[in-house]
Amino acid sequence: MWESTRSIVKHRLFMLICAMAIVAFAFTAKPPSVGACPSQETDIFYYTDNTYSTMCGYKIITCNCRIVQSGCVTSFSYTETWDC
Repeated sequence: MWESTRSIVKHRLFMLICAMAIVAFAFTAKPPSVGACPSQETDIFYYTDNTYSTMCGYKIITCNCRIVQSGCVTSFSYTETWDC
């Protein structure tokens, strides 16, 4: 009887220590660095072929790390950059 009770107490104590470690890590973990955002806005325009006459998609990476994209992605692209 005592062995069973002791085993349950050990298991609960172990689970409590693990939960406290997870909570402590959550409060001490650092958020991603703000410096990870680009210093320039990047606009990428995708075209259907090497004539670059029909645009089929785009991707814009803004200075605040937002990505806006639509359409297709091809190997025929034109990139513009803008200072933030």
